[in-house]
Amino acid sequence: MKALTSWFSSLSPSDKRALSILAGVSLVMFLVFGSMSVRGMNRSASLRAEQAEKQFKEVLTLAKDFASAKAQKEALSGRIRSSRVQLESDIEAAAGSLGIEIHDMKNQSPVPGKGDELREERLRITIKAITLDRFAELMSKLLDKRSGDLIRVRELSLKTQFDDREKVKATFVMSTWRRNS
Repeated sequence: MKALTSWFSSLSPSDKRALSILAGVSLVMFLVFGSMSVRGMNRSASLRAEQAEKQFKEVLTLAKDFASAKAQKEALSGRIRSSRVQLESDIEAAAGSLGIEIHDMKNQSPVPGKGDELREERLRITIKAITLDRFAELMSKLLDKRSGDLIRVRELSLKTQFDDREKVKATFVMSTWRRNS
């Protein structure tokens, strides 16, 4: 350091001034470019932080959706497990209580696979002559009162009677699911 100081003191005053100006300009350029570099790094870091926060929010949304879907699946599985539907007898009881005569009831259950946990019970019901309001009552009685059971109407066909336009021939397929035992 002493050698540098002695060298600087041995310079002429105009050289000292020029060297001081050069050092000052160099220092100012170093500070300006350094602050620009720091500002650029700060901007890129903030952009990365925003992107990371956005991705985190997306992951949280997906996690909530997944949890909701999983809860729905477990609830549905629980409903299937606790289903105590005796489909044929329930249909006969509902029709009997409303005074509706069932013409035909056929089992159309598909053969369950060996590894399937659930099997479907499916019935095709035919009612020869019924008014639409009585049919609506029957369906309401069969479907609305089933808070924990899974019953599905798979097909529905209503055909107007030729001789009595007030009545229809109703053919529908109802199904439910049971554990394969």
